Amino acid sequence: TDLTNHGGKITQYGASPMTISVSNRFDNSVGGTLQTNSTDLTLAPGTLVNDGGAITHAGTGTLTLAPSSGTGAISNVAGKITSAGQIGANAGSLNNAQGVLAAKRDITATAAGEVNNVQGQMRALSSLSLHNGGTLTNTSGRIQSGTGASNGADTLDVQSASIDNSVGLIGNLGAGATTVQGGSELVNRNGTVTGNGEVTVVASSITNTQGGQLSGSNLKVLGDTLDNSGGTIGNVANGDVKVTTTGAITNTNGRIGATHDLSVNASTLTGGGTYSAANDVAMNLQGNFAATPDVQFNAGHDLAFTLSGTFTNSTGLQAVNNLSVDAGDIVNSGSIAAGNLLRTHSNTLTNTGAMVGGSVSLAADSTLSNLGPTALIGASDSNGTLELLSHDIENRDDTTATDTQAQTAIVGLGKVILAGGKDANGNYTNAALIRNQSALIQSGGDMALHADQVTNTRRAMKTSGYTRNVDPALLEQ
Repeated sequence: TDLTNHGGKITQYGASPMTISVSNRFDNSVGGTLQTNSTDLTLAPGTLVNDGGAITHAGTGTLTLAPSSGTGAISNVAGKITSAGQIGANAGSLNNAQGVLAAKRDITATAAGEVNNVQGQMRALSSLSLHNGGTLTNTSGRIQSGTGASNGADTLDVQSASIDNSVGLIGNLGAGATTVQGGSELVNRNGTVTGNGEVTVVASSITNTQGGQLSGSNLKVLGDTLDNSGGTIGNVANGDVKVTTTGAITNTNGRIGATHDLSVNASTLTGGGTYSAANDVAMNLQGNFAATPDVQFNAGHDLAFTLSGTFTNSTGLQAVNNLSVDAGDIVNSGSIAAGNLLRTHSNTLTNTGAMVGGSVSLAADSTLSNLGPTALIGASDSNGTLELLSHDIENRDDTTATDTQAQTAIVGLGKVILAGGKDANGNYTNAALIRNQSALIQSGGDMALHADQVTNTRRAMKTSGYTRNVDPALLEQ
């Protein structure tokens, strides 16, 4: 049987529970109205259609939507389904395009298939949970929970096989947890995913482009790949942001930042963009990485890079406090500067630019090379230490062909120590070779060279002055 209420009105004034259960279709569309004061309202037809209709539950209990015991369809296109209590919806599919599904308390909705909320609104003044096994399409739609009350711990939980939130909002005004799991794909082009509490965003592929925003008091973004071109990933409180991908992060003209600490774990970074934090920035990468002028790292405290491949820097990197690089190999032709400690560890280190800190500790298992007339390794703290540890330490100018003042320099205003490494007790061990060729090694304090061999030569030398022939007989005496 069907129940059709096109343009009609069904009203219950009492508070007793009310149930509408028809075997086929309950059609409340085309201006139909169902309104009740019942504490609980249950709608359990084969199919529920409320396109352009209104279902109003004024009771403080539960409005239950369960067509075909949770396997039927709910269609609320341009319709309104509201409850003064809470809503529990269980369906095979849910179409809320241009519709309203709202409750003063919680909304819990599950669908085996697709959920269409294009230009629609799902609004719970308390917590909201939406799980579906198909695609969630929320383009220009709003899925929102909470009120922003100071004591509100409202939560938002959205889980789908894939999510399209282009120009849409998935947000939690409450201080409780927000979880958005997009399965194979989350598309957030010019959309917003946000919460006032902990926010976790998970999908295999995350596209947060063209003004898209991901934010929370503390934010975690987890995926295989992330495209943040023209997007913003950050937080709205004094919290941390952690971004983890197994593949690449593309951040062309994008911003990834934190008001406290930022941690990024990825195979590599592409497209430039900005990575920043008011406190620490930690970048953990796989393979090789090249820091170029189109990518910026801004740390209010420490800046750290960790990667297995070659770290190449041709731009300016700086940290207010400490800056560290742990890599397979390091090649620097730009500037790397730390207000306090500059520390590196690698197999080889080749510097043709500037590496400067208050104190400096550079360790290379194989070779540490400071090469060329513009190469500088320096420590600016007169109470600090400049420490270079490697099997072979090369400080050379191989290009200047004239006898001029040395420009290639290792300079520390405090202690300067060149050695092979340290033993288990912290004592310095010998380097196999320290070579200083047409270059400068200078300290403002003590200097110690621990090596099996030290050479100090010039490539070009010109002498001038008075000369005279010497009587050979004088040489025989």
